[in-house]
Amino acid sequence: MKTKQLLRFYFYADEVERSIDNLICYVACSPFGYGGAEGAARKIIYLRDCKDRLAELWLYLDGVISCFGSEREILSGYAAGVPEGDVKQLKRVLMRFRRHSAGAARFTEALALLRKYGVFCRSG
Repeated sequence: MKTKQLLRFYFYADEVERSIDNLICYVACSPFGYGGAEGAARKIIYLRDCKDRLAELWLYLDGVISCFGSEREILSGYAAGVPEGDVKQLKRVLMRFRRHSAGAARFTEALALLRKYGVFCRSG
């Protein structure tokens, strides 16, 4: 997964979570579109599992980004599409983030879900 997508997920995870919550509410309010109450319940359980997996990825990224201190704003600006500071500093911080976040690859299910539901992340 690309660095910018991971950073967007981290800084805009509330949007992804809100979108999944909206899907849960939609399924709960219209169970007949999912084969009745039992089918809707299975879909809701699946969506809750998705949220849990994405939360694990977010916690991992939070641990990585917590060591950046003041450089966190540079990463946030890059995720928003408005990079702050000079280009050399941005590249240095991004390389450091890539090195520290290499372990994100072990969250394969969460990364697949992020690709599926990541369309809800702010694009900029």
